Amino acid sequence: MKVRIADIEEEPFESPKKKFVVIGRQISVALQKQDEKDRTAPFDLEHVVLPAGKSNFPYHNHATTWEMYYALSGKAQMRIDGEIHDFEPGDVIQCAPGQAHQLVNNGTEDFTYLVIANNTDFDACYYPDSDKMNLNPIWKANLQNVNERAWTRAQEGLIHSYWDGEE
Repeated sequence: MKVRIADIEEEPFESPKKKFVVIGRQISVALQKQDEKDRTAPFDLEHVVLPAGKSNFPYHNHATTWEMYYALSGKAQMRIDGEIHDFEPGDVIQCAPGQAHQLVNNGTEDFTYLVIANNTDFDACYYPDSDKMNLNPIWKANLQNVNERAWTRAQEGLIHSYWDGEE
């Protein structure tokens, strides 16, 4: 099985106020479509472009997912457990379950990277900046419906939208 990145459909993701913006290409999904047995790989691979002046997602950690980021072009910063790390081409950063992380592109050009993640059956996220947790058992829900997912503020037990406290 083989794919060319340019042949994989771009999947833009934007928050309502456009603070968080990424353009992803699901490499693993494209390869799975070619598999005669439609097997799911034990990892996900995604090609991502983070535009200048944007963050990828709110600062968060995963309960079960490992993520490895490989910088291809441009420059960004990775916030990991409250510390800021410069991130440039050739650098690799790995985030273990429980490590809060977020990519921020404060530069003037796009930052392009690959992210490799283990393909878990279930994951939950905690968002330290807004003190909420994702408790949805259907982790691979359609990202277009992200505002409709159930979220709870950790201490209050109240339901909020994904973007509450983030933008």
